[in-house]
Amino acid sequence: MNTFWYISKILIPLSGIWFWVALLLVIALLTKNPKKKRKILIATLLLFFFFLNSGIIASLLRVWEIKPTPLQSITRPFKYGIVLGGFAAYDVENKNIEFNNSSDRLFSAIMLYKQGKIKKIAISGGEGTLIKTGKSEADVSADYLRSIGIADSDIVCETFSKNTTENAAQIKKKISGDAKDCLLITSAYHMRRSMAIFHKQQMFPTAYACDFRGSSISLSDFIVFKSNALVDWDVFIHETVGYVVYWIMGYV
Repeated sequence: MNTFWYISKILIPLSGIWFWVALLLVIALLTKNPKKKRKILIATLLLFFFFLNSGIIASLLRVWEIKPTPLQSITRPFKYGIVLGGFAAYDVENKNIEFNNSSDRLFSAIMLYKQGKIKKIAISGGEGTLIKTGKSEADVSADYLRSIGIADSDIVCETFSKNTTENAAQIKKKISGDAKDCLLITSAYHMRRSMAIFHKQQMFPTAYACDFRGSSISLSDFIVFKSNALVDWDVFIHETVGYVVYWIMGYV
């Protein structure tokens, strides 16, 4: 699995829109035939504008993402809320937690805990970067939870996993015997692959999706070009390709 993880980290840029746009531009520059050069440049420009259309990618994400679980439908407290890593890292310079765009995962868990929907917060996440800082994501997240008054006895940390498959395998060891009494908390775009992986590990949590990217679409999204659409495309491609690769590898 470690070899697979390193290979996936190295190949991640190949799934990015910027890589393919840059590649087409390089091909155009190296093409000596003026007509072919012009055609490639026009095709690159059209492709770029296609990917800048936030309405298209939002519609695809709307189909891919797992639908939200209404709070009122949670009528009993779950023992654990499993929070999958990928939402924060350790800021070496400021010696503090640094949240990213997926931080809804942790904040949703805090809300569920405060409302009595979950009894404990289980954070699964080691150091998911190639350059190590000496602090796992679970450790710095646990420090943050303690700093806002959540009891240490209600925090479970799994600090070894580097990807979702390892998330499931490692957290299963931590909560042995309570695999069904859990909410799985992760981004909506990540939930489909996550649930398949947990089921493969014979764990059957209830999904609690957050961090939705395709839930609100308006007509203007198909007219106005937005740079954040490129980020959403990267997320969508990463998740869909990842699901297929995991299926081939037998992880789902």
